Amino acid sequence: MSKTHVGACFSLLVAVATIITQVPKGQESEVRSQKSESEPRPVRQAQGRPQGSGDLSVSQRGTQDVSKQRLVETYGRLPLSFVANHGQSDGSVKFLSRGNGYTLFLTANEAVLTLRRSQESEVRSQNPSRARQQAVNPQITQITPIVTPEAARSLPSAPSAKSVEEPSGSSPVTRHSSLLHTVLRMKLVGANPNPEVTGENELPGKSSYFIGNDPSKWRTNVPTYAKVRYEDVYPGIDLVYYGNPGAPGQLEYDFVVAPGADPRAIRLAFPSVGSHGTSFVPWVLGRNEPERAHGIKSMPWLPQLRIDAQGDLVLEASEGSELRLHQPVIYQEIGGPVPAGRGARQRIGGNFVIFDATANEGGREVGFEVAQYDASKPLIIDPVLVYSTYLGGSNSDSAAGITVDASGNVYVTGNTVSTDFPTASPLQSNCNNCFPGSPGSSDAFVMRLNAAGSAVVYSTYLGGSDSDISFCIAVDPSGNAYVTGRTRSTNFPTASPFQGTSRPGSEVFVAKLNPTGNALVYATYLGGSVDDFGYGIAVDSSGSAYVTGGTSSTDFPTANPFQGALGGFIDVFVAKLSPAGNALVYSTYLGGSNEDTPFRIAVDSSGNAYVTGDTLSANFPTANPLQSACNNCSPGSLDAFVAKLSAGGNALLYSTYLGGSRNEFGTGIAVDSTGNTYVTGLTRSADFPTAGPLQAVLGGPGDAFVAKLSAAGNALVYSTYLGGSGLDIGWDIAVDSSGSAYVGGGTSSTNFPTANAFQAAYGGGDSEAFLAKLNAAGSALVYSTYLGGSVFDSASGIAVDSSGNAYLTGTTRSSNFPTANAFQPALGGALDDAFVTKFPAVTAGALPPPQLTQGGVVNAATFDPRAPVAPGSIASAFGLNLASSLTLASSLPLPTTLGGATVRVNGISAPLIAVSPEQINFQVPWELLGQSQASLTVTVDGVTSSATTIRLTSFSPGLFAINQQGTGQGAILIANTGSFAAPAGTISGARPVIRGSESISIYCTGLGPVTNPPASGTAAPTFPPSLTTAPPTVTIGGVPATVSFSGLAPGFVALYQVNVQVPQNAPTGSAVPVAIFTSGTASNIATIAVQ
Repeated sequence: MSKTHVGACFSLLVAVATIITQVPKGQESEVRSQKSESEPRPVRQAQGRPQGSGDLSVSQRGTQDVSKQRLVETYGRLPLSFVANHGQSDGSVKFLSRGNGYTLFLTANEAVLTLRRSQESEVRSQNPSRARQQAVNPQITQITPIVTPEAARSLPSAPSAKSVEEPSGSSPVTRHSSLLHTVLRMKLVGANPNPEVTGENELPGKSSYFIGNDPSKWRTNVPTYAKVRYEDVYPGIDLVYYGNPGAPGQLEYDFVVAPGADPRAIRLAFPSVGSHGTSFVPWVLGRNEPERAHGIKSMPWLPQLRIDAQGDLVLEASEGSELRLHQPVIYQEIGGPVPAGRGARQRIGGNFVIFDATANEGGREVGFEVAQYDASKPLIIDPVLVYSTYLGGSNSDSAAGITVDASGNVYVTGNTVSTDFPTASPLQSNCNNCFPGSPGSSDAFVMRLNAAGSAVVYSTYLGGSDSDISFCIAVDPSGNAYVTGRTRSTNFPTASPFQGTSRPGSEVFVAKLNPTGNALVYATYLGGSVDDFGYGIAVDSSGSAYVTGGTSSTDFPTANPFQGALGGFIDVFVAKLSPAGNALVYSTYLGGSNEDTPFRIAVDSSGNAYVTGDTLSANFPTANPLQSACNNCSPGSLDAFVAKLSAGGNALLYSTYLGGSRNEFGTGIAVDSTGNTYVTGLTRSADFPTAGPLQAVLGGPGDAFVAKLSAAGNALVYSTYLGGSGLDIGWDIAVDSSGSAYVGGGTSSTNFPTANAFQAAYGGGDSEAFLAKLNAAGSALVYSTYLGGSVFDSASGIAVDSSGNAYLTGTTRSSNFPTANAFQPALGGALDDAFVTKFPAVTAGALPPPQLTQGGVVNAATFDPRAPVAPGSIASAFGLNLASSLTLASSLPLPTTLGGATVRVNGISAPLIAVSPEQINFQVPWELLGQSQASLTVTVDGVTSSATTIRLTSFSPGLFAINQQGTGQGAILIANTGSFAAPAGTISGARPVIRGSESISIYCTGLGPVTNPPASGTAAPTFPPSLTTAPPTVTIGGVPATVSFSGLAPGFVALYQVNVQVPQNAPTGSAVPVAIFTSGTASNIATIAVQ
């Protein structure tokens, strides 16, 4: 019988990496450099960045021997293996596997992980979010008491497994320090006690054990395996342990579920661990001496289990350390296996669930909640990177642009100062201007990676004897690569040029490389007598290249221009070169009287060119504009622009400003098959034009924006902010055949919006790269993820293939940048490296269907699953996959679609207040008054949940509590001051209410019908007010209180307000109970402070 993978690639590395770091509670502070307010103005010149003082990397150890480093890295990539127990270990052990800092013992019904660290080896510069990210990182190959392999090599070596097994003498344990020895036991609860345990995929290597001087105890030629399978641990479910082939040293495990088997049967327990005699530590044969003989200290703990806000399973130990298992990422392969590049990944909702103990030693149990899925197809829980790799040498390297061909080969361009940048079949094998530390030193590079990301097809330097910087790359259907940038070299390599010699200042270069990368089809200068630079390039099906950039030259070459003369200090230029590169089809200025700078260019199937950038010119040329005037073209201020040129280059089909009252930059542009334009960049304006936004308000000092313009360019299909409380910029954008937009960029926000994320938390440092995919309506995130390590990371280019796989490139200075199946798994040297990452296709339609929890529609104030809800009140629906991210309504009347989600009750669309993946707050439509039950569904991006039946009643009073738990301190204000009636110091401005002389305003919901009722989703009127038709009764500490007002709070939706005077005989105290009764129905109880 074939089986389905439900598996738990929760990688035991999660356990190893995080418990080794031993992050003490209360010592989790982190320091992050704040981003400068300076704008990311051109030129985007690659420069080395100063190294942080706390960075323990090879780059700071100037005497590090590169060849030794490579040797250590190669050793670190040895595959993980499982050794059969032929008597070299305790008889209960079936297989063993060892890594640096841990040993795994697989018994018949447990996995026992022994973790070692020196007591003297303290964790340095480790924060909890990075610990969790490293646990997910498939590249971690060394498990040590410190974070990076580089830092590990600078400290005393951790003892090997053999060192632990030696009883005395010259053990490294006694030379360095005692070992802190942690034992993690993972047990399957209620599982088959005697499953068949077998090794699979025998490896060519053998192991031999020569223990002591008794040959009878020696074991030789012991077989090793790539996998270990436990058959039928539960009915129809196998458990498989294996090493990740793309991340050597990483231990993973899958549950393989046959059709018809139930993954909910899987229960994991983490039993208590004690000292020797109570812990299970199966020592090597003949070495069961007490632990103190080795200086080993066991760490007894009964894990306290919890699930954090990111969905991680957290095991808290008594001594203050914690262990994290990352939230499972679940998908099914649709249309073919993903590794072959043919299939898309359909996301399936799921998460950890904690249960009360049934059969383990006092601790609670962990299982999985999995949303509905197709049981005939594989269901896999796995890291979501297809591949991710560093690119670089021993000095500074950065990537600027990326593209992909029809076969999935990836083309990257950027800049390097490394004389040892990896080359293969190069056009130019040596760097002509790599002088580290010298200002202006760099050569461009062009690289092609195979579809698997595991090998370089070609890689070459490109440059002359002065500074050369590449900014963008394109590829034609034949595999020819086109790059553009800026050169100061008078001897830049040219071939069949339109312009064969350089002129003073910097020049644009345009180069076309053949498919093997070892010859120039053409290469040409392009410029005038002052400064010129090329920023963007695109290519059409005939091989004509479209180039945009900036020029200060009055004699920049033009042909058939729309604008024949320089308009100001810097103008945009747009040029189309013939397929041979030796002639201009057209070339034109585009600009006003000030400074105008482009960033990217796109071309449609008709040969129309689309350009975006920024302008300081109040007279920038416009045509059929969405926004005809610059909102911020004062000195030092600017707006973005979007322009479409005709195929002949001599007419503007449209041109428009795009911006608010502060600065905007347009940095990326794409066009779909119908001519709609997609633009991203940076805005600092609180009034940036939005339409149908995913995020309606500016989140911080600067946000990325994503805007879709109609084919005519005079209307916004959608426009949205995208960012958190820091500085966020979208550097590039791509669009797929379904109209979904992909944005890559950089963020300093720790709360950047994420959804279905590979990396849900900010990694640290100055900046993190991000990748976000928006649905075709721009109303929801299909996924959004951070990508980075603990120092500096930013994405500069993005591409998407015909299957929806996304490719991201940029720059990293993080030695723990996430990698998978990497061509280059480690940071190359002193400063920055480029990176290339491929994410699998996840389509909006392939997202898991929304799933409502049984009984999960409740009064939003009481959260009582037993009580019905009332029309006109605020309710909460709980479940899975209810939205892709948190989205809040930002205007009135309330929308009925928010973040791609819609709630329908008896077919009526409910007004939405807030949506998130697991909760939706909405108003129960007034139209349902008089009904006793209703059918409720949730639809997300066109996918509808199964219906659930909810009970209705006219009155269901609920008091809001400030902890959003339905109990405790109420959302109750002192009427004459507006401060909370709460103990002083507990809430800002709070104080007790004075009985007998002051009144309170109680905020609640569900008090039933009102006079002058507003329409569903609209705010309550001020005059005449909407008063409750059934006056409520209020008690304070059991004492009846006089009600002076009861009705809908003016200006709010579905929020009731009840004003009462606190009676003189009410009890005093910090938690005096308050309750409301209406038509015989009692509310929950909230508390206030009374004096």
